[in-house]
Amino acid sequence: MDYKTGIIFIRNSDARYDNRLNKAVATCQKANFTPVVLSWIRGSKIKPLTPHYVAEQKVEWKYFSLNASFGKNLLNIFHLLAYNLWILANLWKLRDKYLIIYACDLDVLVPSVIVSLLGRKKVIYDIFDFYAHTHMNRYPRPISRMIEKLEYTLCRFPSAVIVCTENRAKILKKNSGIEPIIVHNTPAIGPSVIGALWQELDISRFPQHCLKLAYVGTLCDKGRLLKEVIDLAMSSSQYVLFVAGTGPLSSYIQDCSNKSCNVIWLGQVDYSRALAIQSHADLLFATYDPAITINK
Repeated sequence: MDYKTGIIFIRNSDARYDNRLNKAVATCQKANFTPVVLSWIRGSKIKPLTPHYVAEQKVEWKYFSLNASFGKNLLNIFHLLAYNLWILANLWKLRDKYLIIYACDLDVLVPSVIVSLLGRKKVIYDIFDFYAHTHMNRYPRPISRMIEKLEYTLCRFPSAVIVCTENRAKILKKNSGIEPIIVHNTPAIGPSVIGALWQELDISRFPQHCLKLAYVGTLCDKGRLLKEVIDLAMSSSQYVLFVAGTGPLSSYIQDCSNKSCNVIWLGQVDYSRALAIQSHADLLFATYDPAITINK
């Protein structure tokens, strides 16, 4: 393996189900790069035994397995430190196999920059979300401001920075002076595939008069109105709610599904099935706190 065609992707969550990262991996495969993925499975100590495939090609995937609670950043600081040390160890161990580090989160950008300076590697920073903006409510305001400034400063080290919208590009340029690359995060599959997956899921059996609601994403216990919408679905036969994802409310939603035929629990699904569920719903819902800068 030529180190010049080696690229290491790093995500601070279970990247197997991350479509944006998998699309980037597939793109690199088409360009004859050899990807390796470092990923953190937060909800289990058990590493997957089956190999992972992207675009029908086997990809080397290394898993860090350590339980960590969702949304409790200060409590998870030691878990994050352990993950960063694991990243550093793997980046150094594999240093002769890659030239590029592709970091997707601020908390994995730090070890990436350290190794790039020590080992003369190039870093690409793909900002899936601005860290301070999406975690603002989890830290005291002064700490959030410090993290925000740190992210804008660290953005000056990578060889390239990627964002998914023009608005985020403006925010980054205003605060750091960096002109990022814009890559829109658009679906790569067509309606025929989505239709087939919908039939495979066998959830089109409900009466046409029911209003079909769908939510696919992080199952937070606050800020997403999930419990309120579940209560609505359970209280009336006029509504059917399809829920898929992972997070603190997983067990709660599964229990509600067992109690009511109007709440359909689908568990963790891949991106194609997520699109199938959403495209056949009558209504999708999401809540955004305008106090968080990026939501504006």
